[in-house]
Amino acid sequence: MQISDRVDQVSMTTVRSIDLVREDKTRKAYFAMVKFPPQQLYDMRQDILHKNEIEQLEDMSYRRRRHSFLLGRYAAKLALAKYFGESDLSSIEVKRGVFSQPIVCHFKGPAQIGISHADDHGAAVAFPEDHPMGIDIETIDLDRIGAINEWLSDTEQESIQCNETLKELGAFMLWSSKEAISKVLKTGLTTPFSVYEISKIDLESHSHEEQFRFVSHFKNFAQYKGITYVNRAEQYVLSFVIPKRTAFVLS
Repeated sequence: MQISDRVDQVSMTTVRSIDLVREDKTRKAYFAMVKFPPQQLYDMRQDILHKNEIEQLEDMSYRRRRHSFLLGRYAAKLALAKYFGESDLSSIEVKRGVFSQPIVCHFKGPAQIGISHADDHGAAVAFPEDHPMGIDIETIDLDRIGAINEWLSDTEQESIQCNETLKELGAFMLWSSKEAISKVLKTGLTTPFSVYEISKIDLESHSHEEQFRFVSHFKNFAQYKGITYVNRAEQYVLSFVIPKRTAFVLS
C-alpha cells in the first residue's frame, strides 16, 4: 500500500480515509500527510491557519520551529477538514492543552487530532473522541541508529533481527511506535521509553520491496497495537497506535 501517492520534487499532499472496524461499529478517521519546503508553506499560512494560530506562528523566533509548526498544522487541517466536511481550513483552530496535546476547536466538533512532523514531512490523523489513536512520523537517518539503539531493550534488539528490513530500519520503527503510543497516553517523552517496550513485531504485508507494514505489540499496554509503514523510497517510517481489537483499514 503506497502512502505517499502524489509526489513531485518539491511538495506533496495526500489525504486518506481510515476505517476503524470493531465489533460494535465501524468508525471513520482521516489521515493526511504533506511535504513542503519552508517558504512555499509559509506563503500559504493565511489559508491554513486560524487567526490565533497566525499570532502563535509569528511569535516563534526560529525558522525551523515555524516550519515544523506549519507542517503539523497543515496536515492537521487537511485531516480535520475532511472529517468535518469543511472547506475553510482557517476556520479550524488547533490549540495546545496543558500537556501540549492538540485540542480541536470548531463549531462542527467534537473531534480528536494527532500530529507529527519530521524534516519536511507533516502527518496528522483526525478521529472520533471515543476511539483513541496516536501517530508519529520519523525520517530514516542512518546516522541516528546508534543513538536510538541505546534506548532499546535486549528483547527489542533481538526482535529486529528476524527480518532483513527490520535489521536495517527496525530502530526507527520501534522509536516511531513508542512516540505514537506516548501521544495516545498523553505522556510524551517525559516517561522512560522502557515503559513503552515492544514485545513482538509482525510483518503484516508489503506491497513491493520499498514499502512494508508491520504490527507491534506493547509489553505494558496489551490493549494497544502499533501499525507501522516503512517507506524506503521516501525515507520515512509512519506509525499509528490503535486499540488492539480494532482492524485498521487505510483506503
